[in-house]
Amino acid sequence: FLYGNEAVLALKRQGFLAGNSIFYDMKRWVGRYREHIFVSDLEGNTCGTERIYLIRKFLLYVIRQAEWQTRKHYTKICFTCPVKQKGLFLKMYREALPEYQIFSEDEADEAVAIAYHFLEQSIREASYEDGILKRAFILDCGGGTSNLVSCDYKITDEGITNRLDLHVAFAHGDTNFGGNHLT
Repeated sequence: FLYGNEAVLALKRQGFLAGNSIFYDMKRWVGRYREHIFVSDLEGNTCGTERIYLIRKFLLYVIRQAEWQTRKHYTKICFTCPVKQKGLFLKMYREALPEYQIFSEDEADEAVAIAYHFLEQSIREASYEDGILKRAFILDCGGGTSNLVSCDYKITDEGITNRLDLHVAFAHGDTNFGGNHLT
């Protein structure tokens, strides 16, 4: 399998008209990841496989790239997921990567992960109001889903470190609003 720039370069060499399989929106396979599909390579060879096999190969590629860049081996992995499909995604990830411990309790959904990033940046840049309760509302429009989160937070400077109190008050997702559905 080829990914990213390597795949684009191979397609350019083939003139973009090769009969090989190209996959987009694999995230949308979550409800049917055990479905069989046919895959063709750059030479035109075809075989049948389950979608979960392709998902596994892609995830392993991403994990290997991360291990190569950080010079570390990972055994535990945390995934963010759309709010409404969190259970489906975590089940699929566990089946695709049985050799890894997939965190499945108290997982942050995609929009809450955005909140954590914003708050981490505020702490790093010291651009927060110490000890003041604030409210954040996040609308994350992704590739095919959208997530809505309302949360209250307070950052307190405790000298050596900072304390973050975060309470998610509301989380909602829409699996059919995002990506190509937006204009």
